[in-house]
Amino acid sequence: MIIREVIPDDADDIARLSQQLGYKCSGRDTSRRLKDLMKSEYDRIFAAVDGDRIQGYIHVNIHRYLYFDSLLNIMGIVVDKDARDRGIGTRLLARAEEFGRSAGCSGIRANSGSDRLNAHEFYRKRGFNSEKDQKRFVKPFH
Repeated sequence: MIIREVIPDDADDIARLSQQLGYKCSGRDTSRRLKDLMKSEYDRIFAAVDGDRIQGYIHVNIHRYLYFDSLLNIMGIVVDKDARDRGIGTRLLARAEEFGRSAGCSGIRANSGSDRLNAHEFYRKRGFNSEKDQKRFVKPFH
């Protein structure tokens, strides 16, 4: 298993894994978004690859604030349902943290849905503390 930055050809596997989280996305839409994110100096996406198949990925973004030092924000992390409990998520997180430290971030944060109890436990076991409960507000532009 290797951890590497994603490439455009990874879009279908990333879409497949994102669907396991409940997101409706196609390989085509993911490909378009992936190409855009790969140009960003603030975003990184790392994949855990076993042979020719992606077993997991993590997407992180450097969040910059006026009122706080920069933090690395986990935008998404998922390990294939058939490959969980093998340390893949931990390795992805470690690679993301390495990037965050090298970019001068003061720490790492994650938001997680209130119903994702397994994810909460994953973060707690890796040194994350729950700070507060929040509501998410979205206003579509269409």
